[in-house]
Amino acid sequence: MRPDQKPIEELEVLTGNAPLAELHSRRDALLTDIKHWQDLGERIKDRTPAWRRLEDLLAHAKGLAPYQKLADEAQAIADQRALLAAHDPVQALLDKTVDLLRNSLNHHAQEHRDTLAREQAELDKDADWQRLNDAQRQSILSERHLTDAVSVDTATADSILAELERCSLSQWADRTQALRGRFEGARMDAARLLQPTVTHVDLPRRTLTTEEDLTAWLAEAEQRIRDKLKAGPVRV
Repeated sequence: MRPDQKPIEELEVLTGNAPLAELHSRRDALLTDIKHWQDLGERIKDRTPAWRRLEDLLAHAKGLAPYQKLADEAQAIADQRALLAAHDPVQALLDKTVDLLRNSLNHHAQEHRDTLAREQAELDKDADWQRLNDAQRQSILSERHLTDAVSVDTATADSILAELERCSLSQWADRTQALRGRFEGARMDAARLLQPTVTHVDLPRRTLTTEEDLTAWLAEAEQRIRDKLKAGPVRV
């Protein structure tokens, strides 16, 4: 709550010697107020950055299971105007939010690395890929941005916030999911280096529940491949 300014305003309207006399009579109270105001000013300066950081980090935590509880705690601090309470109510909440986002970021980064390694292992088994030399393989991986495993800096609240502003948690999921398509592109690049006229065949996508479904799907897939084969080699 903003400090009561009425005692100061009362002094400001006095004239002549009255302000000096009134200052003298209120000396002890004013000195106490000054000390209190200075303490509040220092507390504001110390705690506001952490509060702003908490707000920014919570915005990135939406969608995570513990988010609502953390957001409710932050709202309670705001509703109760408790930011400048004698016991700092923000730091513990900030620490919990940082831990939540650190764990989530590290999980997403590890999932990305695991997916990258798994897809690379599958690519290494590809017959066309094995026929390329090291320079050709490296060139394709570089063009497809598949050369380096990702890393994240989660040491501090600021570094976590910087990471999330570069790539949000939802974008991390999309980023990892996109790896499969990029590796499929690398396979196609390898095939085209060996056979420039090769084309890709998209096989039918559907849910199969019976033998009849499977037979129909196989027939449609075969027809698509046969149609493409008329123009040259195909990759499925």
